[in-house]
Amino acid sequence: MFCPLLQNRKKNRQIYAFLCFLSIFFCSACTTRNWERESAYYSVAPRTILIMPPRNLTSAVESGRFLTATLVKPLIDHGYYVFPVEATMAVFRQEGIDEGTALQIPPNKLRQYFAADAALYLDVEAWDTTYAVLASDVRVVANYRLVNTNTGSILWQNRAECHRSSHGYVSGNALASLIASSINAALNAAFTQYFSLAQEATKQSLQTLLPGYRHPDYERIQQEIQLWKSRHKHGLK
Repeated sequence: MFCPLLQNRKKNRQIYAFLCFLSIFFCSACTTRNWERESAYYSVAPRTILIMPPRNLTSAVESGRFLTATLVKPLIDHGYYVFPVEATMAVFRQEGIDEGTALQIPPNKLRQYFAADAALYLDVEAWDTTYAVLASDVRVVANYRLVNTNTGSILWQNRAECHRSSHGYVSGNALASLIASSINAALNAAFTQYFSLAQEATKQSLQTLLPGYRHPDYERIQQEIQLWKSRHKHGLK
């Protein structure tokens, strides 16, 4: 009486195990890693990062300062040593170098002055609010570029764009609703926390930056790259 039930359970377990195998197989196939990129990046293996003054392409004076402030902790969490931003700016000021001039300093000179492995350049491309009758849209766009201070080559680059929208409402009195919605849009835009959008932009961009030497996954990744190099050398995939 119980034999058919036991057989069905056994068969179901086999089917379940097979489906799990297929899911793992296809997931691994969908997440193919760029071994050449990882190998090239870790052949340099930058440990220390110097955050350069931001290049602000917007009319918002505070945008560069806000966006720069979002970089330090995420980079440290990513396994890198980050030079204190205020200390870096103080060195430039002491030498009579303004932010615009600092961006013209050759990477190898930055290496000479700060002993930094890489310099992070930041372009603020948009930091604005677009108003509509019943809504407003706040936008932050930034470009991040990590440069090898030894050769001047780009080690990593990414661009992020973040939006936040607010919408009004419609009530029985159309004119009152229109006025209230316009005021609501203006107030929301005025009090929008640009800093949180800047944090999101930085978070999105750093997702593609490979971990640094202090990151828990660093050693494992190095072992995987060495294994890939060995297999690649012998013509294996």
